[in-house]
Amino acid sequence: MTDDVLPPGWASTTVGQIGDVVKVHIVPEEHPETKFNYLSIENIESDTGKLVNFSPTLGRDIHSPKIVFKSTDILYSKLRPYLNKVHLPTFGGVSATDLIPIRPRDGISREFMAYFLRTPKVVEYANQRTRGIQLPRLPVGDLLSMEIPVPPLAEQRRIVHKIDELFQELRTVREALERISSLMKQFRQSVLAKAYRGELADGRRIKWTSAELRSVIKDVKNGLYPRKNQNGPQCVILRIRDLQSGTIQSTDLLRQRVTEEESRDFTLRSGDIVLDRVNAGINLVGKVAVFDSKEPTVFNYHLMRIRVIESIVNSKFVKYFLETPSARRYIEDVSVSTAGQNSINQKQLTALRIPIAPLEEQNRIVKHIDTMFSQCDVTVVRANRAHDILASLERSILSRAFCGQLVPQDSRDESASVMLERLRDRNEHTSK
Repeated sequence: MTDDVLPPGWASTTVGQIGDVVKVHIVPEEHPETKFNYLSIENIESDTGKLVNFSPTLGRDIHSPKIVFKSTDILYSKLRPYLNKVHLPTFGGVSATDLIPIRPRDGISREFMAYFLRTPKVVEYANQRTRGIQLPRLPVGDLLSMEIPVPPLAEQRRIVHKIDELFQELRTVREALERISSLMKQFRQSVLAKAYRGELADGRRIKWTSAELRSVIKDVKNGLYPRKNQNGPQCVILRIRDLQSGTIQSTDLLRQRVTEEESRDFTLRSGDIVLDRVNAGINLVGKVAVFDSKEPTVFNYHLMRIRVIESIVNSKFVKYFLETPSARRYIEDVSVSTAGQNSINQKQLTALRIPIAPLEEQNRIVKHIDTMFSQCDVTVVRANRAHDILASLERSILSRAFCGQLVPQDSRDESASVMLERLRDRNEHTSK
């Protein structure tokens, strides 16, 4: 797998020479009332090897033969190896047949081998040798014949200790980054709540009036049911999925022809508010965005168009209000559930009371919110980039570890070639 020059004291061998694939099977259904520590591929997190969504399973609920593993084994997923699922179990149990238990032989650190199996080179090797299109698998023979560089046992342990130490530092950083997304959501909600209480950044407080939403809009309309094979103009058909994070996404948009009448009645104008009136899929009722595009666009029946009276309100002022905690609670409370879906109608939505400030103040509020949200977006983008950097660092650490560049060699360590020769002699003696 590699032509790299090995460091002093290291030796090259194959996975099959230093580890055994476990082939002991059991039929859990024959023990219906016994609880098994059953692990499937879905229980193993990609790259990290963490155990996820696991709980013991009764034998009667496990419907095919499984492989028995011990707490001293490595579990390697031969199915879709690009997912890089390698797990070190802390208990014995049974695994799906695509989750292969590998039992390292004496002189080989289990943790060392597991880290090696997660390296970019191993993932690349496995991907190049998979069989099957829908369910690509790495043949066990190819796994066993894969080359592995082996340092002295003492150095294996030093490498594992160093990787553990560095990965723990990276995990600490990653956990902090993962909190950023939640913090930014809380910050956005705080900005909105303060803005609509009249608490601006300059410390001034604004006197509001309030009115029902219907009093500041000149048109509200549900979308169309687009039919194919029309002869009219081609338009973007805006759908629920196109509303994401308070904006209209510009990728993967549906385009098709509509009739002249549909184009006239359902075309969106710049400044129109588009609201998700049905909780289809992962979307929540009331997701909202302001349309701002020059491409001819109509909106489908899951959406509602709100066109405001521009001399009274700024459309973004209304849009941001609809995202406040109080407006969200109102929308969720009045939504009606039908056939498993929640929806809100025009009458319910337009009865929502909205605070009204002078138009000049509305514009100031919108500008302030835009600025705050833009800063949030920059922070989230930087956090996402940092995530990518962490992933790159992890790959680099693993690559360096198995090139002998992570920890120093010690000439006093027993050479890996001596250890492997002793292991071969022992295996030959055992097989006789």
